[in-house]
Amino acid sequence: MGNLPVGGGTDALELNAFIWNFDSASIVDSAPAAGYFRFNNVTPGNATWLYVHATAISLAGLGTEHLLRLGREDTLVLSQRGAVAELVFRVTGTPVFASGYVKVPVARFLTAVGTFNAGAGVLFSAIRRRSGTQFSAPQITVASTSRYGLSLSPEFSMSEEVLLSSDQVATIASLYMNQASSSAFSPSHRKLLHNSGSFNFIFTHEDSGENAYERIRVPGGNDLVLAPGYTAEVWYDDYAERWSITLEQGREAEIADQLTADVNNYAPTGWDTATVVLLTTDGSPYNITGAVAPTSSDRRRRSMFNIDATQNVVLINNSGSSSVGNRFALLGDITILPGGSLELVYDFTNSVWRML
Repeated sequence: MGNLPVGGGTDALELNAFIWNFDSASIVDSAPAAGYFRFNNVTPGNATWLYVHATAISLAGLGTEHLLRLGREDTLVLSQRGAVAELVFRVTGTPVFASGYVKVPVARFLTAVGTFNAGAGVLFSAIRRRSGTQFSAPQITVASTSRYGLSLSPEFSMSEEVLLSSDQVATIASLYMNQASSSAFSPSHRKLLHNSGSFNFIFTHEDSGENAYERIRVPGGNDLVLAPGYTAEVWYDDYAERWSITLEQGREAEIADQLTADVNNYAPTGWDTATVVLLTTDGSPYNITGAVAPTSSDRRRRSMFNIDATQNVVLINNSGSSSVGNRFALLGDITILPGGSLELVYDFTNSVWRML
């Protein structure tokens, strides 16, 4: 699987990647076979629409949720596994869910590299600009609630910041997660929950009475208390099928590090308490095969910025050169281009670093 480039710029980006097989036999506007996609032009680089079946061959049912969240000026990178073939498209409008497939309006904006083979697995890297949409939720008036957000869709589902309030101490036992890939209102997989009221919110860790895929996982295994004025970040772990939640404490520690060789078990000075890592090199591109695990759940996130003028930094997926517990669990090796960035979060359940 080839490297996934993460573009430069100052806007916050979210990257998700899924795989479909290439249907080269048709350009018809209709549902491809399960696990397949097609272009609306016999010359893929001239395509103005992508027709993508509702089921990806990786993480089935989740890929089209991310495609439906794309908007104008977002980016789709299509790269064939095991071959040097890549197309980069700019999304030109709002994706449309048809009967069993998604239609994505696109325009190529980089020169095509290579040719996709018929039936080959193609990696879709959806690079989405985070919209920062905010939703002020109605006040909660019960002591305990399940599947929070279900009655509030689509506003809750599409928002990336939710303002919570309650007239009493309130327990949230689970968060709504729409598993139906046909829904145009798929939840944002990452949210900030801000307690804007006067009472505590309690998020229950792994409540056995809730749907397994909607349960909340709190690092450390204890319920999380969200006090008034505090913010929690939740993100949906597609691998564990759980919402994961951490308390944001306003920590913002920045370190700078120059790479002078490939690095295993990466741990520059200040790594454990850092949230922002500014990377440079000595003039050569280098690989990072893994990074030392955080010592506590409130130190699980790292924003990695490549501020080198010319050289790439590559994160190597599942490399045996780094120790178990320090490895990256990615969908392939990830290249951070000069001026680019990405965000890592540590998965304590599986003891790996993942990319948001």
